[in-house]
Amino acid sequence: MSEARKQLARDLGADLVLDPTREDVVSRICEEVPGGVDASYEASGAGKSAIDALLGSLRKGGHAVTVTVAAGRPTEFDPNQLMTTEINYTGSFGYNGPDFPAVIAAIHDGRLNPDGLISDRIALEDAPEKGYAELVDNAGGHVKILVHP
Repeated sequence: MSEARKQLARDLGADLVLDPTREDVVSRICEEVPGGVDASYEASGAGKSAIDALLGSLRKGGHAVTVTVAAGRPTEFDPNQLMTTEINYTGSFGYNGPDFPAVIAAIHDGRLNPDGLISDRIALEDAPEKGYAELVDNAGGHVKILVHP
């Protein structure tokens, strides 16, 4: 997990930033929130370890949401874990057409400021090399690269 992304999380108001490569995320969350959290979101696409942390950090009856795809990595988990802990599990594709007008309105009227998520701005003709390739080769250094005509 890149230091830049951890710092961005802090800058955007995260109360607790954990690095799963350096600590036991589930144990740490349960230390901070005895009994587990109400809701947990998995957005890394890191596969089984991320799903284990997603489910393991929840309280009984908590809500788990997966908002990314573990591309090329089928992820297994024991469905009994959902049943015995009464966890609600939701998958979200993330690009829901009806959400766009609400997000644009929130940006327009100042309720949402996306500037901290934009790590670079590039011209359309530079998108293959300075956009896509850069995100693949330097994923830890970027969040979103804005492409303009």
